[in-house]
Amino acid sequence: MPDRAERRRSWWWALGLGAGFAGIFSCWSLFWLPVVHGVQAWMVPGDIWITARVSEYIRYGAYPYLYQVDSGYYSLPLGALLLTPAVAVADALGLISGYPFTIAHPTMWLVLGPASALFGIPVLLGARRLAYAWGLRDRLVLVQVLALLAAVVPCTAAGHPEDLLAVAGTCFALAAVSEGRWEQAGWWMGFAVAGKQWAVLALPAVLLLCPAGRRRAMTTRVLLLPLALLTPCMVLDHTDALRAMLLPTDPHGVPWGHPGLSVLLAGGVASRWSRPAAVALSVALAARFARRRPARVGELVAVAFVLRALSEPLLLGYYLAPALLVGALALARRRGGLLGVDVACAALVAAWSLPEHVGALLWWSGAAVVAALVVAAQLAAGRSAPPHRRTSSWSEKALRIVGPGADQVAASTR
Repeated sequence: MPDRAERRRSWWWALGLGAGFAGIFSCWSLFWLPVVHGVQAWMVPGDIWITARVSEYIRYGAYPYLYQVDSGYYSLPLGALLLTPAVAVADALGLISGYPFTIAHPTMWLVLGPASALFGIPVLLGARRLAYAWGLRDRLVLVQVLALLAAVVPCTAAGHPEDLLAVAGTCFALAAVSEGRWEQAGWWMGFAVAGKQWAVLALPAVLLLCPAGRRRAMTTRVLLLPLALLTPCMVLDHTDALRAMLLPTDPHGVPWGHPGLSVLLAGGVASRWSRPAAVALSVALAARFARRRPARVGELVAVAFVLRALSEPLLLGYYLAPALLVGALALARRRGGLLGVDVACAALVAAWSLPEHVGALLWWSGAAVVAALVVAAQLAAGRSAPPHRRTSSWSEKALRIVGPGADQVAASTR
């Protein structure tokens, strides 16, 4: 566990970076088109209005019917719940949304833009907490910069603050697992799934690392918050809720994003089997490696998140954010420290994945080039990196007294 001074530093840097980003992002969205391109309009991510509409339903007491709002909303309601106060403020001020028609200056964005960007603060806290749990003690501010570039920027620019909640919850859950705090890990995994369902791909590895006697209690904690949020909708509007949970829309015909590999290989119906296949593969990978190589839990989770991105019919840039962040931190854990090249590589991948109006052939060709550059940079950095540092003996002793199963985790930090 980090001491009080480390917790204070983590909070101050997270608040500073998060607020700074919210200000910069808001200015960019308001002034980029008018100043740079001479177009009198704001850069507003269209998906933010889907969540805002759900928040309006919640605000006016129609929570059980929130899945009637839009067929494109298929997250659990946690993100919309937390955005409801901002929507209420915007409504009280008489501001105008950009739904259902696109307008040049949706004034509600003046409130929702900064509010959605501030959802990144938990990610900055969670990434630093995970890095600390994995034995990193130096350049922790760089870890938060990594989280900002790899996760906060893509998810905020896409208008999906709920994904930031899932990323943050996953980071805190993995940190708790590494310290043998299984109860907290269960609560945080439930928080992550309640933010966005893709977080369930990390659950097989987490459960297999959990001592057998605690798995039932941990599973209960994981399910409690998602089920509590979903139950009113299932009771009063089960048709729309089941559609959103089990049959999410497949927007592979829209003029943005990049056709996923599953669609390119098997057509528009591919997601009917590719998404279940991603879940099955995450279970198989966890069963094969989680207990044998507990130190590789970060890599397992990162691979599971990559499978999610590749299984979607439409690959959007923010789908890669969870894998980028967890994978970079797992690599830093193996090296004993985060390097500037790690941040640069994550930023390069995020930057390439952000533009959504790029032809499929050009985008996938460029993605292959970016991947080759990242691999080359990492191989060069690996040859020049200092020898891996052992975790200090006092932290190993601290891990051993946390609870059953912590011995495995202590060994994994070496």
